[in-house]
Amino acid sequence: MNEAEKSLRMYLPESMPEAEVEKIVQETIAATGAATAADVGKVMGAAMKTIAGRADGNIVRSIAQKILGASS
Repeated sequence: MNEAEKSLRMYLPESMPEAEVEKIVQETIAATGAATAADVGKVMGAAMKTIAGRADGNIVRSIAQKILGASS
């Protein structure tokens, strides 16, 4: 890690563990009544409000797609 990366990491929030992100996504799916892959956008919007910048949106989307894709 170079000096620039070290400096940036001082100001960035800690990243949320993926297991915690998955738990939030599962709770959001239950709360929104999402049932198919077509509901990923609805889940993303609600989950990202809860996550509040502590996890990358691509990870959230990937988890939502995995869960909803498996249930359809």
